[in-house]
Amino acid sequence: MILRIAAVAFISLALLNVGRAQSLNSYPETLVNGSDYISSPPVSSPSNQLLLRATPIPLPTPAPAPAYPAIRVAYIIPANRTAQPNAVASLKWLVVSMQSWMRDQMVQWGHGPMTFDFEKESDGTPKIYTFNSVSSDADIRADIWTNGCNAAVSCGVPLWAEKQIWILIPEVHVQSSDSTISGGVALGGSWGSGNDGGTAMVGSAFLPFLSEAALIDNRAYNGLIIPEIGPYPFKSNITFPWFEGSTISALSSTYIGAIIHELTHAFGMPHDFRNDSLENGVLMGNGFRAIRGCFYPKSYSTNYTSLSRSQADALSLSRYFTKSTAETTKPIVSNPQNPWRANGFLHFPFTASDTSGLAMAYLQRGGNTVGDMKLSGTSGNFVMTIPDKYDSSWTGISLLICDVNGNRSEITTTYGFDTSPYAPISHIKVTKPTGLPNRSVQLDASLSLDPDGTPSTMKIEWDLNGDGVFDTAPTTNMVILTTAPNGNSVVKVTARLTDASGLSSVSQPISITSHFPNLTLLPIDSGRVSLQFNSRVGFSYVSETSANLVTWMPNPTPYSGNALLSDVGPFIINGNRSFYRVTFFEK
Repeated sequence: MILRIAAVAFISLALLNVGRAQSLNSYPETLVNGSDYISSPPVSSPSNQLLLRATPIPLPTPAPAPAYPAIRVAYIIPANRTAQPNAVASLKWLVVSMQSWMRDQMVQWGHGPMTFDFEKESDGTPKIYTFNSVSSDADIRADIWTNGCNAAVSCGVPLWAEKQIWILIPEVHVQSSDSTISGGVALGGSWGSGNDGGTAMVGSAFLPFLSEAALIDNRAYNGLIIPEIGPYPFKSNITFPWFEGSTISALSSTYIGAIIHELTHAFGMPHDFRNDSLENGVLMGNGFRAIRGCFYPKSYSTNYTSLSRSQADALSLSRYFTKSTAETTKPIVSNPQNPWRANGFLHFPFTASDTSGLAMAYLQRGGNTVGDMKLSGTSGNFVMTIPDKYDSSWTGISLLICDVNGNRSEITTTYGFDTSPYAPISHIKVTKPTGLPNRSVQLDASLSLDPDGTPSTMKIEWDLNGDGVFDTAPTTNMVILTTAPNGNSVVKVTARLTDASGLSSVSQPISITSHFPNLTLLPIDSGRVSLQFNSRVGFSYVSETSANLVTWMPNPTPYSGNALLSDVGPFIINGNRSFYRVTFFEK
């Protein structure tokens, strides 16, 4: 698809005439044997608890923290190990790619091009610290989270300090002769309020898969040897579990998604399995493994990873996204009476106040988000209402309240309830959520549940444009085809499910995005203009100029959206041609 823009380029900038464009939780978790969310970080890192195997040596100290909240990266090399040769380059690529992906997701949920920032080198690329630890890899593997954090602190890393989130990669993995790999880790956590710091830790076996080349490498991994991993050939479903896929591309997708997942834990976000599935789901569920479909939507059209709407709303308040320096007073919250069940729903009452203004409430069970609602004003009595079903009493329930400045408070409670009735529990997804305008897309609610009835008798209605009006007639057909919006736009889609007893519930929203760049010409100096347009991950762009609309001269450097640090890409073009166009492609 081609966009064209016409303008007359004069030598005098004052005469430049600028034109406009014509234009379920049913899969294994991240850690198979437990949660990957460290919800209660230590108050202070116990650096004196790490047993050192050698006399301490002089170690580099990180630069002072950035002036605003930012991401920092530390690669920890034990005394008996060496750094992987491409580790720093891979991590630089990863940080920029994560930043771009998060920016796109925030745009998709209506928050504009917000994203996190990272500590930079003088050339603007991500700063990657490489530290030589005096501890051995075996020392750290013995308790990789605790000892890995302690090794970083011993190297001078200020873990949990305000206004900084550290991504740690301890080089400790080992491949055994049976092709299994030990020393893996994927963890993250934070208090998540105001300027609170956070930490994400991932294993060094991820590193060889963190590149664009790996992300599109469709070779089966069975029988391959990657020296950075170890000397033995990989074995299907032994070296890596089945749910991480069978190709290099699938492993790369899993590990890139896992690191963004853990980073988002370090922003203070819990799990969210609503609308989740393994191949097309949400970042904070199991859907992180499908992230290659975001970067290469044409090549991997059945894969996609989305940030949920509620977590995008929460991140839009985070200091790491807003760079705010506002006050850090936490909201006051209490639940003055017990929750109750009525008409198939759980009703959770609470009282909250905050002098700066209330923004969001989240209900969690066992670290997983099960309900959310937007708040307003400075105080009030509220009731969150959600459909849900559990086989025993609710334990480990927590209510999280966020104010407009990203400060938050939490209370916990326990609730036991009777057994019925239950409203439907919705699960919806869209095939190929992002792409060209007016494409055909499939909406699918077939994984929705009727906890106390027959799923096949449920009826569904779809709100196809987010206006609160359901546009389709009730039907038992859970799958429909619709058309993506025109132009450069996003629509939010929800479904209403009604069971045989008449109880209804409305799903969490999903989004459908159409990409069609908006072009603008801006003067640079005498005889030159800058062609600017918005880009997205998953697309590549070629700009061209022409004097006669017949012969076109391309810019020699194609442009990819996932390499961009912001949402506008400038192209400097000689001003002696009067027509400009951009051709863009799904990758």
